[in-house]
Amino acid sequence: MNLPIKIPGLTSFLVVFGSFPFYLIGIWAGKKCYGVAISKSFTLAFFIFLIVSYSFVLKSFFFKEIWAPLLIIATVVTILSLLFSKKAHAHKGINYPLILLAVGIAFLFLTILKIGGIPLLNPNLKFLAVNNLFWGVSLLTFIIGYVFFIPKIKSSKFLFLFITVSVLLFSLMAFRSVILVLLFTGVLFSYYSKRISNMQILVPLLIAALVVVFIGYLSMPILSPGKLLFYRAGTTYSVFDTIVQKSMPFGMTHGTLFFRGNPRLFVGSHIVGKTADITSTLLGPSVIDFGAIGAFLWMFFLGLILEIAYLSMKLDFLKIFYPLLFSFSLIWIEIGPDQFQLSFLFFFVLAYMLNFVKLKKD
Repeated sequence: MNLPIKIPGLTSFLVVFGSFPFYLIGIWAGKKCYGVAISKSFTLAFFIFLIVSYSFVLKSFFFKEIWAPLLIIATVVTILSLLFSKKAHAHKGINYPLILLAVGIAFLFLTILKIGGIPLLNPNLKFLAVNNLFWGVSLLTFIIGYVFFIPKIKSSKFLFLFITVSVLLFSLMAFRSVILVLLFTGVLFSYYSKRISNMQILVPLLIAALVVVFIGYLSMPILSPGKLLFYRAGTTYSVFDTIVQKSMPFGMTHGTLFFRGNPRLFVGSHIVGKTADITSTLLGPSVIDFGAIGAFLWMFFLGLILEIAYLSMKLDFLKIFYPLLFSFSLIWIEIGPDQFQLSFLFFFVLAYMLNFVKLKKD
């Protein structure tokens, strides 16, 4: 969508630069919090919070009543809790990651059938997939299977083949965020596990840049690919500046944005005034909810979780989460987080709680 670019005001710059120290404080707090024993009651409370909050999120997308999404989310979170346990990770009888990958691929093709074509060939179909339940199931199952299957791969050649095939497969949907998350997660895990060198990591980064430019041009061929990259950066920040102006000092939605469907559609309708999926930067949704205070708290929370995830890489059954969450954080710089992507951050918190309590016993 062709959006005008305006000169941003000073306030938006102050919010951006003012939030960065809170990210650093979050990293410091993560170092202090890592290794602290977690009570069973706190873990149970978080488990219930996850079920209740995401039941309302699912309701906002697909249902009129709360009971069906409550049952679905309770089942999903319970299954994930079992999968995230150390016992399930060490289980040799059933290859859970391969099952999840197969389910994800099956629902990917069901999504293509449902929307009537391949978005890479017809970019107009992307909008139909945004709130498609099949697409959500495909992403959830494939990404979880992906992150648990990667550490099991011993051969470096097969690892790169698996990453490449996964990226190409999901390129059919033409969502740059999904492509980049799969690519960055695989490459970052390879880097931290010393499968690739500092020089070798430049190759996938170059590929990522080409993916961003190519698919961005297919979706919006209004400028040359090179100019379009800068245009998107300018329009996204311009949207964020408008959000800051409309949301100061204490936000617009006051904590309810999470339960109002896709936040990028909310930005399109309530901020820009158009029926479109509009990106708003890493800080956009938090500012819409609580103003500058929301941005500061969100950056603190992000720094805290990323640091704990980084320190958890020493644990076999948690080591893949940092590459995944860091990959999401990179794409959020432009598109901003949504409920689905944030779920992986909450899943890590749940996995950490479940496993770390057990480790403290051991």
